[in-house]
Amino acid sequence: MGLVARWIAIGTLGLVVLAGCGSRGPGSSPSGSAVARRACALPPVRHPVLTCRSPDGLWLVSQHGKYGKCSLVFGYGGSGKRVRFRSPTGCSKSVTWVKPHLLVLGGDVLAVSFDPSHRKVRVLAQLADFRVSPDGHWIAGPGPGQSREAVTVYVRSIRGRKCLVVPGTSVEIAGFTPNSENVIVIRSEAGGSKQLRQFALSSLRPGCPKGPTGVLINQSSVLG
Repeated sequence: MGLVARWIAIGTLGLVVLAGCGSRGPGSSPSGSAVARRACALPPVRHPVLTCRSPDGLWLVSQHGKYGKCSLVFGYGGSGKRVRFRSPTGCSKSVTWVKPHLLVLGGDVLAVSFDPSHRKVRVLAQLADFRVSPDGHWIAGPGPGQSREAVTVYVRSIRGRKCLVVPGTSVEIAGFTPNSENVIVIRSEAGGSKQLRQFALSSLRPGCPKGPTGVLINQSSVLG
């Protein structure tokens, strides 16, 4: 459907203007618009069906179900081969392909990856409203159980073991720079204004909280 491997600017013009005004707080003013890898288009909740092709063109995924019980169905080329996957996230609110045919999906909190070729699922992190970097190597979002006014943003590698912490508190995740080398968050300033702040991934420290209420969760506790 031409929705895969595109980037979208998700910072509003007002936020971009604010980001260029001053340099208070940690981080720096963004060097450009916040972008993220384009997710598959999701239809209304009453009809949770989507169709989206992988970047290599080999897999076509559709979501079927209702009332929080959904399955992803993967079709392989024109062979008629089908792979069904019941995600631990329930009905997915975010579905994003990364190269060549790895899918990152998330529900209210949990983010997982799934490779239909090898039927391999991996729990990535407990992150709400995450963004996928343009190069498909990272996801970033606030951890579980945080207020909307003050959240800690975490950056998790999709294929590796790194989990990084953005210093300070933010309002939400905005995205990444186009080269995927920096993460951009939205900070709340005095008077209720908002400001975009940029952090180089190479400058972030590890230390994501672990356990049932943390960012990093035991995979066996979710997948059984």
